[in-house]
Amino acid sequence: MRIRRAKPEEVRYACKNFHYTHAVPACKYSYSIFNGEGSWCGVVIYSSGASPQLGKKYGLFQGEFLELVRVALNGKQESTSKAVALTLKRLRKDAPKVRLIVSFADTEQGHAGTIYQATNWMYVGKMDGAPMFVVNGKRYHYKSCIGKGWKNSEKWLRDHVDPNAKEVRGGG
Repeated sequence: MRIRRAKPEEVRYACKNFHYTHAVPACKYSYSIFNGEGSWCGVVIYSSGASPQLGKKYGLFQGEFLELVRVALNGKQESTSKAVALTLKRLRKDAPKVRLIVSFADTEQGHAGTIYQATNWMYVGKMDGAPMFVVNGKRYHYKSCIGKGWKNSEKWLRDHVDPNAKEVRGGG
């Protein structure tokens, strides 16, 4: 396997076609993954994080931590955990001031953090679920609502999009 910095069009394609959210997150560092035969398999993406508070618990400031936000691969790579490990090794060169990488497993999708377990990440506990909204029978993360131009308000969504919209909590 090998990696290189990903091109924006590769990031978009992989997120839209290989990841269950079909959403493209903000990217600080993104890497394309190639299998042993040289075929492109998708991307691994790191961002500044959903919240500048993520590093506070560890005495770190913005720029000293990143969040692994997407592993969008087509399944043709030899090992997902090896792909993540290669990107982490490359991050040491590309972002030498970063001292912490965090990530989250989406329990609502049945994810248990298997990739992280396979690469010896430290489990620090379950977080409260993010606010979500059910609109027209479909569940949306609050950030997806913003991306659609909607306000993160049950009342606003009921008034402007779906009279039956409701706020729910994610699984954590």
